[in-house]
Amino acid sequence: MTPLLDLHKKDLLTLCNAISGFLAISLALNKYTYAWIAVIVAIIFDWLDGKVARMKRKKGVLANEFGKELDSLADTVSFVVAPAFLLLQKFGFQVIIASIFYVIFGLMRLAYFNIKSKSGYYGLPSPIAALIIILLLNVNWSIAAVGAFVVAVAMIAPFKVRKAKH
Repeated sequence: MTPLLDLHKKDLLTLCNAISGFLAISLALNKYTYAWIAVIVAIIFDWLDGKVARMKRKKGVLANEFGKELDSLADTVSFVVAPAFLLLQKFGFQVIIASIFYVIFGLMRLAYFNIKSKSGYYGLPSPIAALIIILLLNVNWSIAAVGAFVVAVAMIAPFKVRKAKH
């Protein structure tokens, strides 16, 4: 059966995450001031898909590879591209270099997460990074640029973050 016909509940929540990220970009393109809310909604869907996946794992159902890849792609849209775009939309090209580093390091973090063991997280998780970028939308452009660069570096930093117990 093709993955398109074999979607799990978790995968549907993951797609809602991606749609929310896409909406954040679309709303920002149309100068909607509160486009960042769609990133918050994406974080909620990401949390829910993780919760559903963990419930299935407890029941003995292993996460499928398709779902794992789909999750990374959705996170790329919602927690990497959308926040960087929101920064650019708010501050213009004054933050372009920081936004580029945020995208590059965010992609690297998500790719690394896919190949690393699941004993813990390394670097700042992308949903938390996206939240910080949203907060940076409320400061001046120079602080936002420096903050985005620091957040980008934190996503690929070698510190270990323990997984939360659910």
